[in-house]
Amino acid sequence: MSKKEESFLRKLAQQERNRRWQAEYEEFTTTYNSDVEVAGLPLDPWRTF
Repeated sequence: MSKKEESFLRKLAQQERNRRWQAEYEEFTTTYNSDVEVAGLPLDPWRTF
């Protein structure tokens, strides 16, 4: 297998892993983002920047 084909397959596999992760954790990320919009970041009062 050529390096170009190998690189393509690695990239394709990474994209599939990312897609599966996003699908698996979609409910969590949506809920977390909603909570942050309402209450702000958990440690925001102590942020120094």
